[in-house]
Amino acid sequence: MPSVISAKFEDLVAVGLKALIAEDPNLELVASDVPMDQLQKRIDQLAPAVALLNFGTLRTPAEVFQLHQQHPETRIVVLANRPSAAECNQMLSFGATACLSKETEARDIISAIHLASRGMHVLPRSAGAAGGMETSP
Repeated sequence: MPSVISAKFEDLVAVGLKALIAEDPNLELVASDVPMDQLQKRIDQLAPAVALLNFGTLRTPAEVFQLHQQHPETRIVVLANRPSAAECNQMLSFGATACLSKETEARDIISAIHLASRGMHVLPRSAGAAGGMETSP
C-alpha cells in the first residue's frame, strides 16, 4: 500500500486531499500539512512512497531537485495553480514524477498518486488546462 506525505496546502485543498486519500483503501496518508522546511526530515522519518508538494509554497524549484536527490525512492507529485508546460517540464527535469493542476479532477489526482508510486510520469493533458492527464513510463 503506497504511503503518502503531503506538504502544506491552502486549507480547502488540504482538506480535500486528506478526504480523497482517506477514501482510497489502497493509500495511507502518513503525514499532512508538513511545512516545506520540515519536509526532508519527515521523509527521512517516514520513507513515504509519494510526497505531494504545493508549487505555491516552493521557495525555489530547486527544492524539488534537492528532495529528489536526497530521497530518490520517494516519488514527488507537484500540484500547482494552472501550471504552464514550462513549469511542468521544469518540475519533471528536477525530479518530480508528476505535475498537475489543483483543478484536476479528484479521481485523476488519486490515479496520479498511484501511478507516481509505480514510477510513471504524469502531466496535464495540455499546458495550464484543468482536468485530465497523460502518463508516460
